[in-house]
Parts: sequence; C-alpha cells; structure tokens
Amino acid sequence: MQVNTDNLPKHVAIIMDGSRRWAKERNKSRHSGHNAGAIAVRKTIEHAVKLGLTSLSLYAFSKENWKRPQEEIDHLMKLFLRVLKGNEKFLLKNNIKLNPIGDVKEFSHDLQLKLDSMVKATSKCTGLTLNIALNYSGRWDIINSTQNIVNKLLDDLTKSLDNKKELLDKITQYRSDFNQEEFLQKIIEENLTVSDQPPIDLIIRTSNEQRISNFFLWQAAYSEFVFLEEYWPDFNGQVFDRAIEIYSKRVRRFGGV
Repeated sequence: MQVNTDNLPKHVAIIMDGSRRWAKERNKSRHSGHNAGAIAVRKTIEHAVKLGLTSLSLYAFSKENWKRPQEEIDHLMKLFLRVLKGNEKFLLKNNIKLNPIGDVKEFSHDLQLKLDSMVKATSKCTGLTLNIALNYSGRWDIINSTQNIVNKLLDDLTKSLDNKKELLDKITQYRSDFNQEEFLQKIIEENLTVSDQPPIDLIIRTSNEQRISNFFLWQAAYSEFVFLEEYWPDFNGQVFDRAIEIYSKRVRRFGGV
C-alpha cells in the first residue's frame, strides 16, 4: 500500500492487543503469543524509522496487567529483559532514543538497571524517540503529574519559611495562578510523560477491541484512533501502512470548523 506522505503523523501510539488470543487460536501457549508479539515490536520499530516518525509509543505493560496469572507475568518480565538486551545495538545503529514511561520502580532490580543503562546509552540519539509504556496507566500519569507539581510547590514554599512576608507573597501568587485554567492546564501538561514530544496524532489498537484501556488519557484528547482486526503478532509494515493511510485521509479540526 502506498502511504500518503503529505499527511504523516509525527507521533504514533499503539495499544498492542491480542497476543494471547493469537496463541489460543493456534493452540499455542500464552508464552508463544507474547514471544511472537515481541517480534512484531521489532518490525514495528523498524517501520516507524522507515516512515520517519518523530515518536513511537508502545503500550507494553499496564498497571492492570499485574492481575494476570503470576506465571504469565514472570514470563513477560523475562521477555522484557531479553528483548532489551537483544536490541541495544539495533537502537544505537538506527539512532533510536529509548524512553521508558511508567512506574518502573516496581520492576525487578535487573530490569531497572537494564532500562537505566539503555536510556543512558541512547540518550544522544536524535532519530526516533521510542516510548515504552511499562507499568503505565493514564490515571497514574495524571496523578504522578499532580504529585510532581505539589512537591515542587512545597519545596519552593519551604525555602521561604523563615521569611513570613515572602511566604505569604508566594502563597498569594500560587493561589492566583492555580485559579487560572490556562495556567493549570499548562503546568499539568508539562509534568506528564511525553510532554517534551509532539502531540500524539494517531493511536492504533489491534485485535478489533475499541477502547482506550487507560492509555494516555490526557494526551489522547485530540488523537485520531484506528482500530484494526489483526492480532498484535500479525502487525507488520503493511498493516502499519494501512493504519497510516486511514489516518492521512481524515480532516482534523481540533474542535473547530
């Protein structure tokens, strides 16, 4: 399929759904489905580079995924670590910057160390930014943003505890600022994940499910959605192009006429 390059998105996010159902329909184990899904991830990243995208965000593990069977979670953790180790050279060769988003401190020490080392190794890459959502949820993102704002506010006020007038002046200023919707929206957005990247133009979800599943709740306010029938392990460059083609034919009004 020929992609319309006149209206390409800069930032694409993907809800990678259907690996377990893909495996079930083939009488294979869930592990096999996730392993096949990991191969699709590599193909997707390669195609995103080929398309010249600025950012690609992949929903790899949600806060809710901890509810799955422990055996499946253990396999996913080992798979994440194996995929990271096996793709460091690939990221560097293709000038890809890795950016994990989510509450990663809940992962194993080994996984956290590997994420940290790959973030540092790819920090100077200037091509595609690859956001991997790990232990992520849109609600967590907004809560985390709010916590960051409050902590910065309290730290600033603490510096003025010995100067009553200065403290009162800061409290008055903050009260005025936070009563302004435009200011509040700006400061929340600045503390959300991927705030330093282009807005999310397109969100793709595979496996014919049509819901957002707690993914980028704030950032998706004006994103376009494309829902595909293919299970995630069957996602490839051709399917990616089809989603891009659907997106390119839409007229985005952002609430206007």
